[in-house]
Amino acid sequence: EKTGEYDDDDVPDTCRFGLQISPAVLVNAWDVCVTGTRLGAEPPHASWSAEMRRLGRCVGYATVLCAAPPRALAGWTTVTVAAMGAAPASIAAFGGEGPPSFEIRTPPAAFFAMPEEGPASGGSLLKIAGAHMREGDDACWVGSASGAAETRFVSSALAFCEVPAHAPGLVAVEVGDASSAAPPGSGDIAAATFAFGEDVAALSVTPRRGSTEGGVAVTVLTHPALPRGAGGAMTQSSCHIGAVKVSARRVASGFECVVPAVDPASWVTKPVSLSFNGEDRLADVASASGGLDFEYLPDLALARARAERAPPVTVAAAPASGANGGGTVVFLSGANFPVDE
Repeated sequence: EKTGEYDDDDVPDTCRFGLQISPAVLVNAWDVCVTGTRLGAEPPHASWSAEMRRLGRCVGYATVLCAAPPRALAGWTTVTVAAMGAAPASIAAFGGEGPPSFEIRTPPAAFFAMPEEGPASGGSLLKIAGAHMREGDDACWVGSASGAAETRFVSSALAFCEVPAHAPGLVAVEVGDASSAAPPGSGDIAAATFAFGEDVAALSVTPRRGSTEGGVAVTVLTHPALPRGAGGAMTQSSCHIGAVKVSARRVASGFECVVPAVDPASWVTKPVSLSFNGEDRLADVASASGGLDFEYLPDLALARARAERAPPVTVAAAPASGANGGGTVVFLSGANFPVDE
């Protein structure tokens, strides 16, 4: 937006960005009239005052909106306004310092984002690789429902932003004007996307004991077992056994992973967590048998513990109702169900 002076009725309708021109849209205009009249003027100055009034003139001011011309070269340029066909204001009109400067930027772009998916409740820390991004001017948009996300720029090619909450589904990840009320809308196909999956809770780990040699396949029971949205389908899901990350695969009741080995002489308990995107850990619901952990036992201790059984955990029953005459078959889902009792 540019406010400038014009003479009489010569309203500016053209903006000049260096050598390129674009239309100027008039916002408003007003006149400041100078008559030369002095307050309390009396003879012998009356004739002088009348002459000043006769030679007085009005100076007009206008506010116009200028749009940068399309396909302009990036860089700094000057901005002037004038009526079509009229010469722009002289340098003297700007106090001898020349017209104001304006920077034409190359639009920022997001090429890809990591991780590619996360929970619908939000909170994932998204790493965006792109170009021409700038601190203070730009922000990242993950979808369009929640506005611009909190963004920290490491360089013009790397930024981090916190993912807001969003309904399950695939959304575009874009970088644009931080002051805008809407995402930039660079096209129908976004270069970077993020998949929101249904929030999932980890309920239990089975089995909960194993040899220090590792190699035990454990199942992390989740609810829901097959979440809506991405739910670990786009990227490799993982288990975290203590500080060690191992790959996980989908099974009917949740996810399965193989525990790593530890020091053969140790007798330790490691916390177990599950991640769909390699970054965010799923919330866990501690069970009556002690929560989400895996106990490493030396071989002798493991032999003594094999007779022990973890208490069963029931998660769901279907159907939820039946006839009062009995005979309804009820299917239970859970963990640690004994098969010989």
